[in-house]
Amino acid sequence: LKPTPVFDISDLYFCPDSSLDYTVQVNNYNIVSYIWTDPSGQIISNTDTISGITTLGMYNLTITADNGCSYTDTFEVKHFDVPVIQSLEANGNSYTVHATGTSPILYSIDGVTWQTSNIFYNLPTGITTFYVKYVEGECIIKQDGVILDIKNAITPNGDGLNDDWIVKDLHVFGNKKSNVKIFDRYGFKVFEQDTNTQIIWDGTIVGRTVSTSTYWYVITLPDGRTFTGWVVVKSNN
Repeated sequence: LKPTPVFDISDLYFCPDSSLDYTVQVNNYNIVSYIWTDPSGQIISNTDTISGITTLGMYNLTITADNGCSYTDTFEVKHFDVPVIQSLEANGNSYTVHATGTSPILYSIDGVTWQTSNIFYNLPTGITTFYVKYVEGECIIKQDGVILDIKNAITPNGDGLNDDWIVKDLHVFGNKKSNVKIFDRYGFKVFEQDTNTQIIWDGTIVGRTVSTSTYWYVITLPDGRTFTGWVVVKSNN
C-alpha cells in the first residue's frame, strides 16, 4: 500500500479586526497538489498557504502526494475571544468605557500605555480612540468617542475667516445623526440640521445673514448627550 499523507490542522484563530494567514506543513511527503475550500465550497488557494482570511466557519484542505495518494482535513476558523465595548459614557471632558469579557480587561487611549481603570479624565476636544484588551490577550478592540469643540462666535462677512459655525467629528457615531437647533433671542428657530458628519451654519436664515446678536443652540448627540449654549454672530446687518 502506498502511504497516505495524513495531517491535522487544529482550529485556527485570529483577531476580529484582522485576518488570518496560515501555511500547512506536511512532513516526509512531496506534495504536488493543494486544494483549500472555504465554508461556501469555493476554492481559495492551490498552494500550501491561505492568506487574508476573514470569513469564519469550516474549511477543507485536500493534499495529494507524488505517489498519487490524497488526504482531506477539515478545520474551523474562529475569532479569538475578545472583550466587548458595550458603551462609551461621556461626562464633560471625561469618558467611562463600559466593556465586558471573560477575563480581566485593560484600557488605553493610545494602544501603548494600559490601565486597569476604565475611566479617562481631562480628555482634549476632538476624537479619542479607546482601546480594550484582555490582560493575557493579544487582540485589541477599539471605539472612538468625541469631546465636542464648540465655538461661541462667528463673523459671516465673506472674508473666509470664521464665516461659519462648525462642530466637527460627528462621524464617530456612524450612520446615527446628531441634531442642532439654533434660536434667536425671541425663541424663533433660525436653523436646524441633522447630520452624521459635521454641523455647519453660515449665519443665515433663508439665505440672508442674520442680524448681529446672540443666538442659542441645542445640540443632541446619538449617545444621549445634549449641549446648550450661545453663539455670537457679528454681521454687517
